[in-house]
Amino acid sequence: MEKATQEQGFSQQHPGSTIHLEVKNLAVSIVSGDAPLGRLYEEIKQRTTQYIKGKNHGTATQEAEVSWTAEGVIGRGHNILKNVSMATKPGQVCLIMGSSGSGKTTLLNTLAGRMDPHGTAISDSIRMNGDQPQKYWASRQVGYIQQEEHLLPHLTVKETLSYSADFCLSPNASKAEKEDIVTSLLTDFGLQSCANVIIGETDAPDLVQTNRRGISGGERKRLSTATQLLFKPKLLFCDEVTSGLDAHSALELVKILKTYAEATSSTVVISIHQPRSEIYHLLSRSEGQLVVLSKGDVVYSGQLSEALPWFGNLGFNSYSEHMNPLDYMLHLSTVDYSSPDTEKSTRERCEMLIASWKE
Repeated sequence: MEKATQEQGFSQQHPGSTIHLEVKNLAVSIVSGDAPLGRLYEEIKQRTTQYIKGKNHGTATQEAEVSWTAEGVIGRGHNILKNVSMATKPGQVCLIMGSSGSGKTTLLNTLAGRMDPHGTAISDSIRMNGDQPQKYWASRQVGYIQQEEHLLPHLTVKETLSYSADFCLSPNASKAEKEDIVTSLLTDFGLQSCANVIIGETDAPDLVQTNRRGISGGERKRLSTATQLLFKPKLLFCDEVTSGLDAHSALELVKILKTYAEATSSTVVISIHQPRSEIYHLLSRSEGQLVVLSKGDVVYSGQLSEALPWFGNLGFNSYSEHMNPLDYMLHLSTVDYSSPDTEKSTRERCEMLIASWKE
């Protein structure tokens, strides 16, 4: 009943078009100080064109390596992402997973149009509904929830949503309509009980002295998400929104995002650092997607329910039902630096996984 109520509330608030996200061979390079961005970008663009032409003539493997790992490009820029491909449809939730430094946040920032254009070279390989993404970025159909919340500590939960509604919603919307939307969001996100509680902040001296520390971490995450949904995004990026939450709070937040995606035919992309097994089971029963990164390369991209069989076919059969499936795949795609021998063996494993996926 609760899920049905959420779906009804979301669908009433967020009607409209949908966004199909498709990424092919995305590469992002951070330009070093001794390389003019223009020259590097033109060289990368030229190599990409060569790759596309080569692919059409059956020489994709060799040309793909030339496109982004040529000595000339690496020598003048640092490749953060290399040949990343993924696709998500409206109504789906996609998890982006990888160890620290794998490129998760860079990928989200690139897809959301948040990268600094003066310090990065990005291949032209992002499409939204088959079009260039710039028009969707400009139309505010793309939302972004940051890992760190930026909320005013002296406002209450309801005041935060009300002020956000004044800024985000159409100027033609009446006060009653805005109040209805705020009330609906409070209900959908389970924030009714703390609606009149200040947000608070541990480093706000006047709040600490008066013992008014505000809402919990899970409530802050839900409030940040609710605030972003006021923009009515059809494509929502979430940067490690479950970090710092207990297992129950993390699962509940992902449930809300999944319900939102399904009820509004929106696309939700979530980077996740410490995945819970419950999240895997929740999304694998639907059409959830998964992208696993290792140092900027893809080791898997596709249906979440098909990920374990893929690794199993490569000879990694040590998974058991008592393990967390996401933790297991994260372990396989991570280099362990605890000792030289371990680093060597795990690096070779990651390189094998990357090569297998490219094939």
